[in-house]
Amino acid sequence: MATILPLHRTLWERGQIDLLTTPYYHPILPILLDKGAIRESNPTLALPKEPIAWPEDTAWQVRAGKEYFKSLFGKDPKGMWPPEGAVSQKAAELYAEEGVRFLVTDEAVLGKSGFPVNPLTLTRPYHVEKDGRRLVLFFRHRDLSDRIGFRYSGMPAEEAVEDFIASLLEIRRQVIRENPEAVLTIALDGENAWENYPENGNTFRRLLYKRLSEEQAKGTLKTVRFSEVLDLPSVALPRLGTGGWAGDFAMWAGEPEENEAWDRLSRARQAVVAYREAGGDPKVAERAMGLIYAAQASDWFWWYGQDTGFPNNPPFDEGFRALLRAVYEALGKKPPEELFIAVRPPVAPQGTPGRIRPQLDGRVDPPAEWKGAAYLPDLEGTAMQTQDDLLRGVYLGFDEQNVYLRVDLREGMRATDLLGQGFRLHVYATTPGEEGGAAFPEGSRVSLGFPLQQRITLDLDQVRDGEGVPVRYAYRDGAWVLATSPADLRGRRAWVDEVVEMRLPHTTLRAEPGDTLRLAVVLEREGRVVDTAPNAHPLALSLPQRLAGKEVLAIPDPEGDEHGPGTYTYPKDNAFAPFQGLFDLLEMRVLDSGATWTFVFSFKEMTNPWGAPAGFSHQLLNVYLDFKEGGRTDPFAKGAKVAFDPEHPWDLFLKVAGWPQYGQRVGFPDGTDTADGITVGSNPADKQVIVQLDKKHFNPAPGQRVCFYVLVGSQDGYGPDHFRPVAKEAGPWNLGGAENEDAPLVVDYLWPEKGVQEAMLSRYGGGRHAVLKPYCVAWP
Repeated sequence: MATILPLHRTLWERGQIDLLTTPYYHPILPILLDKGAIRESNPTLALPKEPIAWPEDTAWQVRAGKEYFKSLFGKDPKGMWPPEGAVSQKAAELYAEEGVRFLVTDEAVLGKSGFPVNPLTLTRPYHVEKDGRRLVLFFRHRDLSDRIGFRYSGMPAEEAVEDFIASLLEIRRQVIRENPEAVLTIALDGENAWENYPENGNTFRRLLYKRLSEEQAKGTLKTVRFSEVLDLPSVALPRLGTGGWAGDFAMWAGEPEENEAWDRLSRARQAVVAYREAGGDPKVAERAMGLIYAAQASDWFWWYGQDTGFPNNPPFDEGFRALLRAVYEALGKKPPEELFIAVRPPVAPQGTPGRIRPQLDGRVDPPAEWKGAAYLPDLEGTAMQTQDDLLRGVYLGFDEQNVYLRVDLREGMRATDLLGQGFRLHVYATTPGEEGGAAFPEGSRVSLGFPLQQRITLDLDQVRDGEGVPVRYAYRDGAWVLATSPADLRGRRAWVDEVVEMRLPHTTLRAEPGDTLRLAVVLEREGRVVDTAPNAHPLALSLPQRLAGKEVLAIPDPEGDEHGPGTYTYPKDNAFAPFQGLFDLLEMRVLDSGATWTFVFSFKEMTNPWGAPAGFSHQLLNVYLDFKEGGRTDPFAKGAKVAFDPEHPWDLFLKVAGWPQYGQRVGFPDGTDTADGITVGSNPADKQVIVQLDKKHFNPAPGQRVCFYVLVGSQDGYGPDHFRPVAKEAGPWNLGGAENEDAPLVVDYLWPEKGVQEAMLSRYGGGRHAVLKPYCVAWP
């Protein structure tokens, strides 16, 4: 370990390598400068509510990064790697003002800067100037960088290196006449790739360096340092686009949990500024601001939200909240209650809460009466059971008016055993549309993983003849206040016998169709929490939207054909359980809902293990419509790896996913797209994805011929255009069954007759993609 920094310093002094650094705590600099950068990177992303415009903080981060670097290596770095490749015009100008000579970022930003992304444009340096200081920008070739980062680890080293060298030589062939000094940038996160390679990538790298040296001897390719090419002619950027290696900033902002983290940071910073302006101790203010700088690090926000493989990663959530609590404590203030609320994704119960009509009497007879409900076993009670492990499991379902809960106690215990013993059973829940909430249930200092905004309480000492009345409380100004209305008294009931069965009207829970609640069951006795289910994570309940309108079209699709060309298999990670049905489209219906068309896509299975805000995590729908002259025969964006019938070019594109940033867009043949006029939701209980489309985009006349391309893929935030890759063999996060790299990323395709989908999707290879034909109808 002690040799690492001296070795790098020696290599730098020899001229073998360049050394770069980042702003000190690795923040998303454009957001610190102006939260509007979030929406500049992607217009569909929601913004945090609190103000964020902190140029002095961004300057500190850049200067502190340079100073620390100089303390290690003896001189300033010439360039910086912007954290996560994140740049904007304002950020570039600030880097220039701080004396940074160059940055490296992603090709997507070049596209957002108004330049077509192709080998000729990617092999030129660019620059931004501010007050006479020039900042040079290099845009990485994403595909070649990602091949090293993600693909070559699964190939023999010789094959991978030859593929890479051949790709470089082909790019050279395309650009060398017009630009003899073409510079191609390969850039990737160094810590991610090598752990996946045999021998940590040593064999691959040695062979790669050998082949690069051979090509350099021939005069075809030359490896250079960035500092060697800073003075080459560069292209002036009229305005640098906003984005990073992921394209936009959706991994760090836009989701409710991410934006709440930014708001908490902003409120803590406001407290520091107020303390300083009120004449507080400068040393205290400086110490508190140092904690604010640390809380600006990108990784806190990366782990929030549902768009990571491990949503709201507990150590990061706890660390971030602890940092912000320390800010208030440094100022001598009590931290706000919100900083004690753990942010946790919902648990994945057995099944999805669905429509049920149980016979409510406190007895499980017949057991099938709860069929269709989700079941959450209380796993705490399965091993080393203590006397407090009383809850065995919870069932959750609903109908059009009520939510139903059934609470089972541990083996050998009846619910009636709790009567007259001082027990109370609480259902803690969120209230749609409300903010704030209690950090802890009464009688405990352990967060349930969500803000507690309402509580439905069944006092088991008040049960008479097996029947009780749950009472609603709301959390107001730091206290629980009675909020029950007599209007729903008849519907609000509980039955206690073998088990506890509860009926809670939607009106009691303040819920409407389309709302999602988070809730947990807590058993409390004489002011002390005895048991909870779930533990530290909420249950999620999504109430179906009401489907309004007249059905105008219904196209079925065969069951059991979510295998693409007939060979595809599911990824192996448990997030894809039950490993069938998740991508199996059964039907597309279209309803005339007045000003909009409602598209209803029914699937065999639907789960939401990552808590996507639209209620579904796995399905990615690409819908192309041909309903007028002209159009395109290639996809709107690279991703699906298909082409379209030349006789039926498309005129309108709908991209549909569970996250706004991954697919709630309307696209047009000229390459533009918009989030205006499209709404995406779901009915998880009915396993339906629901899309409402404004008729201003699509309104065919009766009898008009309309053709549909409906593609179902597996949504992947890191995949090409958010499609999950398909390889020869299935892995934890990729599908299996592809013959070669030209394989389509389409798992199911809408076509009523069996066998047609497989025939179309299997015709690929040799650099050719499968050509799809649309399903055409006369519009009713």
